[in-house]
Amino acid sequence: MMLNDQENTGIDTDIDTSRHVDKVDDVPDNSSASIVGYWDIAFIHAFACKFLWLDVPALHPCPDFQPGDLEQALMSRIKSDLIDQLICCFTSNALNRKKIYDTATIRRGLFELLQAKIKASDFLLHFNPIAGSTDFDTLEPIVKLEILRSLVEWQLEDCVAIRALMDKHCRGNRYQESNPIDVLPVGIDSKKRVYWQFGDSARLWREKHGAKTEERSQWEIVANTLEELRAFTEEIAETKSRTEKQLYMKLTNRVIPNIEESIAAREKVERKKQSKERLLALPFMNDPMTLRSRSRRPVSYRYDNVYDDEVEDDEYEELEDENTSVRTGIRSSRRIAQRDTSPQRTRSSSRLRSDNNESLEESASEHNSLLDVDDLMETDSSPTAIISSPIEL
Repeated sequence: MMLNDQENTGIDTDIDTSRHVDKVDDVPDNSSASIVGYWDIAFIHAFACKFLWLDVPALHPCPDFQPGDLEQALMSRIKSDLIDQLICCFTSNALNRKKIYDTATIRRGLFELLQAKIKASDFLLHFNPIAGSTDFDTLEPIVKLEILRSLVEWQLEDCVAIRALMDKHCRGNRYQESNPIDVLPVGIDSKKRVYWQFGDSARLWREKHGAKTEERSQWEIVANTLEELRAFTEEIAETKSRTEKQLYMKLTNRVIPNIEESIAAREKVERKKQSKERLLALPFMNDPMTLRSRSRRPVSYRYDNVYDDEVEDDEYEELEDENTSVRTGIRSSRRIAQRDTSPQRTRSSSRLRSDNNESLEESASEHNSLLDVDDLMETDSSPTAIISSPIEL
């Protein structure tokens, strides 16, 4: 099946409403023109699955959607983000724009594209539906569906990136499983009815060809949900038809597991989103954080000025420095004396001993002079003599 084999030819004054099939039960009663079950929905969804959800930098991707989401958005009179994003994506690809249209400028771009296609007799309607002050959201659902379907066909015809993909994958590689853009049916039943399923959607379509060649194929929905798809699979489980057995095996081994995996992935993403929203809704998440008060006086860990107020006599520091130098000189003289007792008899060691003896004599003379000073200090009754008395030599 090629994506555009349902293309209408010629120009009609009205939209062909014979394309719809049996309606499903969830259609609102106040809907004057229900589009649920139209083959155009399957056509648009299949196109998005095969082209716009691929990683092709030259194409503007469209958001992920299910056929039911598209039907509800088209039947609603309220502005839909899904429809806006689809129109921006489809129009930008059809015009080969490098920058995608935004919602503020898309109306003019779509209007000019429709005008060009009407002039080229490439649009089903003979007038521009959004001419004047008419808003796209206020159009009838079938008119909005016709515009979206036409945008898909124009992308297949005019988009350079899509044409390149078709030339790359479809030449000599048609009807092969490795072709990423080929659309193959799921199977055929004993009545020659063809079954279609696209992407990760649980909707199963059934196509019944017309009795005559010129008659259109009729499309109907077999299953909308995963439970309905499983129920249909169980109905044909005991069939004796070879083609229906192949349909059963393909639904059981490939289609249903892929759908279950996709549903589980979407539910996981939705749970994360809801969890984040619940956290943001908590009161303490919205209140500003209270910082620790820094008005407390900082603690100083420097002890340089601890004794400044207690010691007032500078002579204490001078005597302490003198006593320290005396102890240092005695220690050095003792180390020199220990080095002098080494058994080495070389000339260098003799020279070293003579040098050490001279330094020892000098330190001894200094020591004696200091002792004389200490004797004088002991005879004095001043506080200086009392402070220097604990020095042991």
